[in-house]
Amino acid sequence: MSEYYYNTLDPREKKVYRAALNGLNACRPDIRVPAADMERFSRIITLLSFDHPEIFYVDFHRFTVNTSGTSLIWDVDYLYPKKQIIQLRLLLEEKVSRILASGKNVCTAPPLEKCRWIHDTLVKNVSYNQEALRFPEMHLEAYSVLGVFRKKSAVCEGISLAVEYLGERLGISLPVITGKGISDRAGLDDSHGWNLLTTDGKHAHLDVTWDLCLSAPLHFIRYDYFCLPDDLIRTDHVYSGTPHCDAGSGLTFFEQTRRQFTELRQCESYISKKLKEGRRSFYFQLLAPDDVLAKAERALEAMLLRKMPFFFPFGAILNSSHNLKLGIFFYRISEGGEDIRR
Repeated sequence: MSEYYYNTLDPREKKVYRAALNGLNACRPDIRVPAADMERFSRIITLLSFDHPEIFYVDFHRFTVNTSGTSLIWDVDYLYPKKQIIQLRLLLEEKVSRILASGKNVCTAPPLEKCRWIHDTLVKNVSYNQEALRFPEMHLEAYSVLGVFRKKSAVCEGISLAVEYLGERLGISLPVITGKGISDRAGLDDSHGWNLLTTDGKHAHLDVTWDLCLSAPLHFIRYDYFCLPDDLIRTDHVYSGTPHCDAGSGLTFFEQTRRQFTELRQCESYISKKLKEGRRSFYFQLLAPDDVLAKAERALEAMLLRKMPFFFPFGAILNSSHNLKLGIFFYRISEGGEDIRR
């Protein structure tokens, strides 16, 4: 494991971290670590849980700690008996190995392609567990990688840990970032977690959870939150303490696919070209002030409604699902009352 957060600790904190990790790997019921105040100990263990998503069998949200001389004794709250933990570890390995085997040549792909494969795999196969937010004690797996790989249903904590876990297996670092989500677009709680990608000295934010929630009702993989710079992710995420993620790095989906525009006429040209190619879905980004985006929304809808009778003479319906905070537009044309998904 790359242990992103371990490398941010001071020498004494690293000793606490390492002693705790060794005990958890051995499933010891009581783990002795060097003495630390409760606030610091709690922070270290939380960071350890982010670095090691494979430790899915511990309740990291509550602690029972006793002092013994120059040490702390952590009475670990394991979620399963040791025998079951061993079985679940094997199950996790089996399921993840099967997923990785399904990715043709993904192990030798460049980091950004690996990141997109992880994104697409989870968006296509995992659902957001709304029930787990209301009744967390009844859906503990949703907060760990088990929810993703065993139940295919999780909350942002489990999803972001799964992203990190798959990244580690593919040789890329995708540490979990925590903060607040300030949009209820996906029906999420304020507390939120996502991931950080580093490649070729560039950093970017990856929020698979929000893309998953946006994609599900459309049956269309969205990349609104794929490898965003700080200025875009901060439109609806609050966080601190991460490396600077520069705009214009070329890592976003829309930069990679040349669907990021700065003028309305570029959007119109893109739509016209795709219509002539027989496409019925139009997904692109316009980087512009809010007032320009509002005008563009009206103009593009009017343009599509004018052109649709020519391309679809037997009738069609125009649907849209925009994310204008990020300047992202999504249109889909359904022909003859049938939902055309392409």
